[in-house]
Amino acid sequence: MKITIKSMAFTLVEVLITLAIIGIVATLTLPRLISNITSRSYATQIKNFSAQIQQLATDQLVNHRTNTLFNTDFTSAARFVTNDNFVITKVCNDDTALTDCWKTSANVSSSRRVRYKSIYSNNVTVSSISTGTGVSAILKNGILFRYFPVENNDNAIGYFTVDVNGVDGPNIVGKDLFGFYVTPRGQIVDPTGIGAVASESVRESRCKDGTTIYYESYCYGSLIDKNWAPIE
Repeated sequence: MKITIKSMAFTLVEVLITLAIIGIVATLTLPRLISNITSRSYATQIKNFSAQIQQLATDQLVNHRTNTLFNTDFTSAARFVTNDNFVITKVCNDDTALTDCWKTSANVSSSRRVRYKSIYSNNVTVSSISTGTGVSAILKNGILFRYFPVENNDNAIGYFTVDVNGVDGPNIVGKDLFGFYVTPRGQIVDPTGIGAVASESVRESRCKDGTTIYYESYCYGSLIDKNWAPIE
């Protein structure tokens, strides 16, 4: 009796078809995967930066033996934004901050300058970059931020606008650009933490809109709502 053993190997055509399908699937899914990983990295960076500010606030309260930040360095951007508190590579005062640090201006006509966008629309004017009297700085880790003390407000001592990867893209509010307040007690909060009324859905919507002053700070609150998951 003759036993015939049938080969179970794939043919070259079958292998090539399989590789082609894998390639197509990878082409469709890889950019999305990379984008999600990058967004998670940005969320982690703003989380870590806010924790750093929280620690600085705690240190100031202890060092000044006070229970509020009203008599600390947080009341002066020039005193606060120094190498004593940060590892800084460049500092810009408000006379040079827009062009030297943020690479933008009130008139973003130059294609070489940063154009911030929102998730919903293009060419957003980030008013908090130039509001009040503040100081901008680029840190050694690439973070770009501006800090200015908030005057005549019992609920907030200062405000941060933060681009976690500097002037590099995507330059989108809620992706790499965020904002937050510091309360007199040293807490890091979004507008709802200083008295604004906004539900979770409203915080997310305002973050994605990004066209009104301080809306980037709603993105910080929305990140907390989502347990630091990226805002889509």
